[in-house]
Amino acid sequence: MSLTGRSIPVVRARETFLSSGDVPVDGVSGLVSASWQRSLAAGVSDLTNVLDRGYVADLDLRSRFVQCALPVIDRLEAELSDLAVSIALTDRNSRVLIRRDNQRLLGGRFDTVFFAPGFNYSEDDVGTNGVGTALASGKAVFITGHEHFAENITVFACAGAPIRDPLTGLIQGVLDLSCLAKDASPFMHSLAQQAARNIEIELRVSGSVHQQAVLERFLRVSRTGRGPVMSLGGDVFMSDTRANQQLLPQEKAYLREIATGLTGLRDSMVLDVELPTGRTARVRPETVTVGAEIAGVVLRVDLTAPEPRPRRAAVKAVGMPEVPGNSTSWRRVTGEILEAASTSTPMVVTGESGTGKLTLITAAHRRTFPTRSLVIVDCRGENPFAHLPATLAAARQPTLVLAHLDELSTDQADLDRTLESLSTDGWLVATMANPNSEGALPDIERLTPDGERLPLDSEREPLGEGPVPPDGHDHARSSRRACGRDPHSELEVVLRHFAGSISVPPLRHRLDDVPQLVSHLLGALAPRRTVACTPGMLRVLLGHDWPGNVAELRDALRTALTRRPVGDLRAEDLPETCFVSGGRRLTPIEAAERTAIVRALIQTGGNRRDAAELVGIARSSLYRKIQAYGIRVGQKLTG
Repeated sequence: MSLTGRSIPVVRARETFLSSGDVPVDGVSGLVSASWQRSLAAGVSDLTNVLDRGYVADLDLRSRFVQCALPVIDRLEAELSDLAVSIALTDRNSRVLIRRDNQRLLGGRFDTVFFAPGFNYSEDDVGTNGVGTALASGKAVFITGHEHFAENITVFACAGAPIRDPLTGLIQGVLDLSCLAKDASPFMHSLAQQAARNIEIELRVSGSVHQQAVLERFLRVSRTGRGPVMSLGGDVFMSDTRANQQLLPQEKAYLREIATGLTGLRDSMVLDVELPTGRTARVRPETVTVGAEIAGVVLRVDLTAPEPRPRRAAVKAVGMPEVPGNSTSWRRVTGEILEAASTSTPMVVTGESGTGKLTLITAAHRRTFPTRSLVIVDCRGENPFAHLPATLAAARQPTLVLAHLDELSTDQADLDRTLESLSTDGWLVATMANPNSEGALPDIERLTPDGERLPLDSEREPLGEGPVPPDGHDHARSSRRACGRDPHSELEVVLRHFAGSISVPPLRHRLDDVPQLVSHLLGALAPRRTVACTPGMLRVLLGHDWPGNVAELRDALRTALTRRPVGDLRAEDLPETCFVSGGRRLTPIEAAERTAIVRALIQTGGNRRDAAELVGIARSSLYRKIQAYGIRVGQKLTG
């Protein structure tokens, strides 16, 4: 049957599916009907406007993948010069990298549907198409006319074939041939597959000898090992079946970071590491060399290894209502702090700014010593220990907290002499910035409910003498830190008074605690109000990386409560900074522009075309700014 003869059954099958959701038994292939179901499940609902997706201007066209594909595309373009067919190459994320048009008119038609370099054509966003469906199914596909899910691309036909890296077997992208549906030919399917195979041959020929060596060692170790095996060679990270089954995604990401630092170390080294989930793993690196050059590293991971601190008894994980959280890492930390309090063991509590170090200490003190005094000294103040002896003398076995010990504003010897002279049976605790995530964290930009910018942490005046705020948020950095000096090494004379340290995990490492934290914080911020978060708002909260930790979460909820004084909180009530991730510090003008773009996207439900009109800039400029500012507002934003 000709392609034209097939169109009527396909149209009927598509109309039946879109109207009732019933999977057609005839008219389309099983591959197409499965793609329609995936498209519907992904929320591709606006069939006339699904192409308006994010644009990336900075494409990597110098990668090994692109350089191997270019000769094949050049030859294919010459062979198809007399046909009205466009050739496209996409990356593994469905982003169009290259498009070659034999006819200018055809190229203009593809421009109108955003099938152009920099635009995304994933199945989750656009629905059934030659690129996204090839990546989703892992197979070569031929999609023509109304087999497409979106109405405005049913005039086209496209044949897409996935391209796999011969070294890893992973899909690197798609080779796509597209034309108008009336000009389609079944031969496009085989041509796309052959071109993809030719690119794979180029990849194999140009494959790095170093990557081959790492792959061979990885396969050998994986066959003989009993535990998870991972490898890192250049930018290629691999994990075997056992690693995929026994390790969570955040654990694998953490071990990949470790692999970067282990490359080149001796094979006899054994490293005990604590994973983000609280589990302990024993890692044995094997360095892979090619001649005198280091090619990469293979990691043997043992999850049955004993705890790295056998001298300490296992700490029972205990939760505290004042500092809620059910994640393994958080319950372990609360257990450790309660054990230190019950034994009055002098401890240093470390962690990033805003993680709630002081809140944790205060909760442990109140639970363990409900009748004793809590004395907090801000070490950043002028002469912070002037009244300390008299204060301690008047208290009975107090808990003494030296907040921000690493930002001590006076000579360390003064504090050492003060601690030496103290005669108290109380509990001594100090808070310090985590040495593993030292204060190079970016300042968190905060906004008032009206969108006005508040001062950055580094722009605020240092707190004077007196206790630190109860949220435990560090609002200033010492001049020594700004000059690049290591405050931890300078405090060795003082740290001898402490028996150990406890590290408080950042919020991004315990996102499972966010729902419980939100409920707790809303109860504290609005005690007389019954309020909850909608699912859409919770999705935004769980998707944010929270560089300001719990303190930033509290500020975000406070803003949301102010913006919506009655009723449950919605995603659009959150401050605009919750919809961005990472990035450099912005100028005031850039921050205002980013805020305006986020607001426009929220108001338009993520529709970039309407948002560009609302802000008053070209749509292409909007795409670039969304990428540059790390904005994460999509069309699936609801609630």
